[in-house]
Amino acid sequence: MNDLHALETPYDGHVFRSRREARWAVFFNTAQIPWEYEEQGYDLGDAGWYLPDFRINAGTPSELFFEVKGKKPTREELAKAEALTVQSKLPVYVYFEQVKLPAPASLATMDRETYFEYIEQDNERWIARHWLDNPNVAASTLPQSSIRWVWSDEYKPTAYSAYRNRHGAGESRPLPMWWMDCPHCGLVVPKLYGQVTGCPASEADIRIPDFRHATKRLRDAYDAARAARFDSKGKAA
Repeated sequence: MNDLHALETPYDGHVFRSRREARWAVFFNTAQIPWEYEEQGYDLGDAGWYLPDFRINAGTPSELFFEVKGKKPTREELAKAEALTVQSKLPVYVYFEQVKLPAPASLATMDRETYFEYIEQDNERWIARHWLDNPNVAASTLPQSSIRWVWSDEYKPTAYSAYRNRHGAGESRPLPMWWMDCPHCGLVVPKLYGQVTGCPASEADIRIPDFRHATKRLRDAYDAARAARFDSKGKAA
């Protein structure tokens, strides 16, 4: 069986190692996301030498590394990403899904009560309630085991979020990380289910779900990336 090789693709002054990387560059340009490609390599000690694909939003509080894979990464690839996030103190995402809208745009407009409910045990009976029905109950005060994400099984993981615990062990998990168009700082960053949380530019108590994964800005970027046809001069048509 012959090995498959990614097709090198010139675009915007770079020669990308794969067509998928080039499509992500089109996505970033269309969505006006600052990016650098293979900016520099890093000596990660025992993990070896690493040249990450993209550095995103450099010089902002939302700076991160974005690594593109055609399939789920190996343990060795994750070890490099984990070492990089420890050394750089920046988030590292290893993205293995296609360049496409990860969930329907309609997800952003449905009622909160459609999605979030918690299950509590009362006199040996299971009672389902929407936690937002009671304004005195905050989701953060509920045991994680009692919260049922009634819609999340529909959506598959898109990326690994690189992480090492305090003992130095790798604990990266595949998560549904979606690009989110932040209404507070104006930057686009990967967030769990594309929800608006934790923006340094907002002092408001942001409740979830607040999905911003399918704004016009992002839909246009996904469409442009998927429709792009690349020529030998590094232009996308």
